[in-house]
Amino acid sequence: MGSHNLIAYGFNTWSPMWKRTQTLVSLLNERDFIHRTLFVNPPVLPGDLLRHPRRELGGVRRHAWRHVRPTGVEPGLTVYSPAVPPLTYGGRPLAPLREAVETRIAGRFAKAPFILYLNRLVRPTDKVFWSLFDAADFRLFDWSDDFSTFAASEAERDLDREIAGRFLSAAD
Repeated sequence: MGSHNLIAYGFNTWSPMWKRTQTLVSLLNERDFIHRTLFVNPPVLPGDLLRHPRRELGGVRRHAWRHVRPTGVEPGLTVYSPAVPPLTYGGRPLAPLREAVETRIAGRFAKAPFILYLNRLVRPTDKVFWSLFDAADFRLFDWSDDFSTFAASEAERDLDREIAGRFLSAAD
């Protein structure tokens, strides 16, 4: 039995069309020092499902919706897509309800010593992620892209650079 759990935040959704993050997480999951793994997809927004059903239920995006309930995809590896309904974004009135659900799911993996694997930048308003970040025994930052180049504005780029810098300085 492994000595650590692994909680991985991936930039790409877990799907049959594997990217390098899925490969690395799957290979880590097979190591003797890993007991169980939680792969956290980027969040899904129910409002997007209503506005753009074809886009959300077609292609790779449909796989994110399959994991709104945590789903085992291989032995010891669970995939989860946090759903973020209206009024549950950070600081909104119903945010504590969504955070409680996410904390309960991630908490199953954070009870034991755990490694936090980061392959996407997570905003400061994501309280669940940052509590995991602070509590992790080890942090791995897989900087596969210059994430700040995806930002829509200079302010977002600055925030992305700040988050990446924090990840780099805390990475083991």
